[in-house]
Amino acid sequence: MDTTQEEFDSLARRVEDAARRNPQAYKLKLLMLALAGYAYLFFVLALLLTLAGLLLWGFVSGRGLNGITVKIEIALLVFAYIVARSMWVRLPPPEGLPLSEQRAPALFEAVGEIKRTVDGPDVHAVLLTEEFNASVVQIPRFGLFGWPRNYLVIGLPLMHALSPVQFRAVLAHEFGHLAGAHGRFGSWIYRIRVTWYQLMEALEGRQHWGSFLFNRFFRWYVPFFGAYSFVLARSHEYQADLCAAEAVGAREAADALISVEVNGVHLAEKFWSDHYDKVKNQSDAPAPYTEMAKSLRAGVRSDEAQRWLNDALTAETGSADTHPSLNDRLAALGQAPRLPDPVTESAAQFYLKDDLAGLTEELNVLWKERVGADWEEQHRHVETARQELTELNQKADAESLTIEDAYRRACLIEEFESDENALPLYREVLRLNENHAAANFAVGRILMSQNEDDGVPFVERAMEMDADYVFAGCEIMRRHLVGKGDTIAAEKYRRRASQHAQVYEMAQAERAGLSFVDTYVSHNLSDKEVEQLRQQLMGYGEIKEAYLVRKELKYFPEKPLYALCVRLDLPWHKQAGDKESEFIQHLVSAVRVPGELYCVALNSENKRMREIMRGVPNSLIYQRR
Repeated sequence: MDTTQEEFDSLARRVEDAARRNPQAYKLKLLMLALAGYAYLFFVLALLLTLAGLLLWGFVSGRGLNGITVKIEIALLVFAYIVARSMWVRLPPPEGLPLSEQRAPALFEAVGEIKRTVDGPDVHAVLLTEEFNASVVQIPRFGLFGWPRNYLVIGLPLMHALSPVQFRAVLAHEFGHLAGAHGRFGSWIYRIRVTWYQLMEALEGRQHWGSFLFNRFFRWYVPFFGAYSFVLARSHEYQADLCAAEAVGAREAADALISVEVNGVHLAEKFWSDHYDKVKNQSDAPAPYTEMAKSLRAGVRSDEAQRWLNDALTAETGSADTHPSLNDRLAALGQAPRLPDPVTESAAQFYLKDDLAGLTEELNVLWKERVGADWEEQHRHVETARQELTELNQKADAESLTIEDAYRRACLIEEFESDENALPLYREVLRLNENHAAANFAVGRILMSQNEDDGVPFVERAMEMDADYVFAGCEIMRRHLVGKGDTIAAEKYRRRASQHAQVYEMAQAERAGLSFVDTYVSHNLSDKEVEQLRQQLMGYGEIKEAYLVRKELKYFPEKPLYALCVRLDLPWHKQAGDKESEFIQHLVSAVRVPGELYCVALNSENKRMREIMRGVPNSLIYQRR
C-alpha cells in the first residue's frame, strides 16, 4: 500500500521523538530495518536458487521425466528466469559532459584534496552539466546488490556563481554525505536510502510480470524506510555542512550556502525570465550560458540579494524535506547571516581556465538542440498573439468588448507592453464582472508587486473564488508580508499553502482515472454545448457511439471532470498494439469541454463500464446511424 504524505509526516514525527529520547535504540531499529530490505532480497534469491536446485535434482534423479513433472519443472524454470530478470535492475548513469584530468587539472586536484580531507569515496567520473547544482551520484553496478560507481556531477552555472573556496565548500558537503569522517553508519544509511528510492522508481517502470515480487514490497518498504531514516538523513545534512566547515572554514561554508540561495533565486526569477522573454523578438534560440556567465560575474543587485536572503531566512525547516532551513544551517555552523563579498574570480574561471569557453559553447549547443524547435514554435505563437492584440485594439476603438475579449486584451497588453498599462484594463474587466477570478488576481498581483497593500483584497478574493490561485496567491502574500517585516502573518500563508498542497495531492489522486466504483452523474452541459461536441465526434468515422458523464468529486467539485466513453469501429489490425490508445490520446487533445476530460475506449475489456455509462441519464450523446 502506498504511503501518503500525511502518513509519512506522522511516522517521521514519531520517530523523531523516539530518537530524541533514546538515540541508541533508534539507531539499532534503523539498522534492523535497513537489513530487512536486504533480507527480503536474499529471501527471493534463495527462492530462486531453491527452484534451480529442484529442477537440477529432478532431471539428475530421473524423477522429472513424466509429462506432468516436466511441465511443472518447465514452468518453474520460466518463473525463475522471470524473477532473475526482474532482479537485474540497471540504473542509467547521470548525463553531462565528461571531464578529464588533462582537461581540468586544477579541478581534479581540488576534488582529490577534498576527498582526502573528508575521507570521501573514490570518484570514477566527473561530469559537467547545465544545472545550478552539484552532487555525488552513486549508480549501483549490480542493481539491487550494489557495488556503486560514483559520479561527481557539477553544474557550470554553480561554478560561475561561487568563488573557488565557496565551491570547495560545496564539494566537501557533497562528499560529506558519503564520507567516513563523521560516522560510517550514517553515511551507509544515506547511501542505501538514496539507492532504495532509485531502485523503486526503476522497478515501477519495468514490464516484467515477475517484478510483482519486488514492486509490492518496495512500495511499502521504501517510503517506510524513508520516513524512519528521515531523522538521520536530516542530521546528515548538518554533518555534511560540518565537513564543509572543516575543509574551508565555517564562515566560507556559510557564505557558500548563502551564495547558492541568492544566486539560485536570481537565475530562476531574473535571468531565465529575461532570457525566455527574448522569444518575443528572436526566432532563433539564443545561447544562454555565455550570457549567464556575464550575469553571474556582474553579481546580484545588493537590494535584491538582501531581499532574497531575508526571504530565505524566514523559511522554516519543513516536515517533508531532509534539508534544514538556511537559518538552521547557519545557526549550526555558528555563523550570522550576511551577504558574501562579491566574487572577483569565479570557480569556473579558476578551475576550468582556458577550457572554459569551449565547455560553455558545448553546453550552449546542447541547450539549443534541446529547445530550438520549441523556441521557434513559441516565437510563431508570439507573432500570432501580436496580431490578435492589434485586432482587439481596433475592435476596442470601434465597440465595447465582451468580458472574454477585454480580459484577453489586458493579458496581451501586459505581455507585450507593461503591467502598468495593463492594470486599468484589468480593472475594466472587474467593472464588467467583479467576480472575475483571473482579473482579481491580476490586479492584486500587479498592485502588490508595487508594494501596495491595496492589492491584498484582490488576491484574497481570487483565492476564494478559484482554488487554482491558492498556491501563487499565498506565495505573493507571504513575500509581501516578509518585505514588511510581518513574519508571523507571512507564516500563516505558508501554512495555508502547505495545507492546500495536501488537499491538492488528494484531488490529483481522485482525478487520476476512472473506475467501476466511482460515481457518475449527468454531464449537465447545455443543449448547445452537447451539439457542438456531437458535431466534433461526427468527424471521426471510427466512433460508433459516445457517452458523456461527469464524475462525482470530493475535492474541488466546482472543477468538473468529464468522462467521454466511446465505442470504436477499428479494423482488426488496428485494434492491436497502440492504435486504439493513440486514437484516444488524439481525441482528448481535440475535443473541448468546459472542464477536465478523460477518454475511455469501450472495448471488450470495458463492457462493464459501458453498462455503467448507459445507467446515467442523458449519457448517450452520439450514435452513428
